[in-house]
Amino acid sequence: MLYTKEEFSHLDEAHALTDLLTPISPMLYTVLTEARADLQTRYPSDLFWEHQNRQNLSRMVNQRAARLWPDSDSDSWALSDHTGFLHLRETATGLKMILRKVDPITRHVPKSNATKTNRVYFSQRNCIGVGRLNRVSQGTLFDEGKFAPDLSSIGLVCVWDELLDEGIAITVYKTSSPGRYGNENPYFFKYELHDSLPEDTELKYTASENEYVDLLPDLLEDYTGQPLDDDSKTESENRTPDAPYNNEPPEHRIHE
Repeated sequence: MLYTKEEFSHLDEAHALTDLLTPISPMLYTVLTEARADLQTRYPSDLFWEHQNRQNLSRMVNQRAARLWPDSDSDSWALSDHTGFLHLRETATGLKMILRKVDPITRHVPKSNATKTNRVYFSQRNCIGVGRLNRVSQGTLFDEGKFAPDLSSIGLVCVWDELLDEGIAITVYKTSSPGRYGNENPYFFKYELHDSLPEDTELKYTASENEYVDLLPDLLEDYTGQPLDDDSKTESENRTPDAPYNNEPPEHRIHE
């Protein structure tokens, strides 16, 4: 999204994020709903244990959504890598976003995978305040005196959940740390998406009430170029009690 010089001078990161996320909401709902329906129709659930089905479906819905995304109506969000999972980048600002399934225990944003790259991705800085955003260079994005914020160092986590009425819910977070098994992952920014955009839609975001210390801030640029792991490892780490091999203590599972 582009802003005039006056608008840009009053812009903070949280509102820039909501401006970018609001238009993409219906597309995310459409793609995820279709991906989930495809897997529910074709997936051979009788071949696996129940806990395996949950892990497999979470991973495969992510992969199917990535396969469907190029055919969506989005002209500003594109797949950012070739991992086969829904990892998106907003083309004007460089903002990144990955898809993950809700944590089955906390019903909240999941913790990161165990890889260093993924832990760094989840260790974001606090949101930038008014007047402190950098803008994309005029050589690549400059349109009639308008500017786009540079959000290329920011990585969001798009979390989807299944509802009792067979629908889905999608919430986007900017996490502050990799998190711990069994605990809600802290965040700086939370924004609930909707499957439609009424004309009177008001942009709102939820900031965390607590202040968190920046974790690994200097490593973000070093590792954002590496492909992020899929969420299958997180699903296996966040095993539910009915899994037959879920006997090790939580402290051990965190460091697997």
